Amino acid sequence: MSYRILVRRADTALASAFMGVMEDYPFVLLTPSAESLNWSDEAAVAGYFDEKSPSLVIHFPESCVDVSASDIAAARSLAKACKAKSVPLIQLSSFRVFGDNYCPQGVGEVDMPQPSNELGRRILSMETGALVCPSSIVLRLPWILDLVPCSLFGRIIPKLLVGELPPVSDHHRFSLVSAGFVIRSLITLIHQVFCGAENWGVYHLRSSDQSSEAEFVDATVRMINAEAGLSLTMPQVISGKEEGRLLLGNGNLNGRNCTDDFGIQFPSWRHGFKSLVRRWLHDQHLVEEKRQSVRQ
Repeated sequence: MSYRILVRRADTALASAFMGVMEDYPFVLLTPSAESLNWSDEAAVAGYFDEKSPSLVIHFPESCVDVSASDIAAARSLAKACKAKSVPLIQLSSFRVFGDNYCPQGVGEVDMPQPSNELGRRILSMETGALVCPSSIVLRLPWILDLVPCSLFGRIIPKLLVGELPPVSDHHRFSLVSAGFVIRSLITLIHQVFCGAENWGVYHLRSSDQSSEAEFVDATVRMINAEAGLSLTMPQVISGKEEGRLLLGNGNLNGRNCTDDFGIQFPSWRHGFKSLVRRWLHDQHLVEEKRQSVRQ
């Protein structure tokens, strides 16, 4: 009998990409919609577990950098059902759980979040709900480069193309990974859990090296100019430790749990960067539009 994986919010960008890759694996994917299953109703979720007997649950929130009240309620319902049935739960989360403030030395997996804003408190509530299940993995993600609506490319490249990107900092550092790396890491976790790994708790997914805002934007500008034949210029750089930065939050995640427990090797954020930029520009049709406006 094949393992059965229950996925909440299979309609989100990251989950959809995950579902596409999983077509190559011999697992049964269960993807009930909110219309067919009230994820906030503990009795309904428990009944679904009785009927479908999932082997593992993956909870994708509605956004990679935000959660809703329904995400929090779903995490609690799923955790209780998973605990009752001894089913592993993987909860996707975000570095934004630490709030908007920046910690220069980074934040590790043992650091208890003390969020400074409502967003962080909502994410922490979701994580706390998921951790009710003793066999749960809370996987915190750093900035994601591509694919998702809240990606770094989506936040930065369109404004770069029209010369409207605000000043960037050369001291605010963060981790960044591709959506593809997130999906590959999830598949690694799934396989090892199904093979008997019992590693639970909080895990930080990250790049092996961090980037400053200025370093990332400079690399992006150079790549777009080379790929599209444009002459984009760098925005103003905030130097030293002056006040001001473009990106909020503690995206500079530290920690080795993913490597020590599951053997996941963190890649450099520059690995495959050219291909990611090229694909994102192509998918968004931004280079073609920019070239046309330049010719006009």
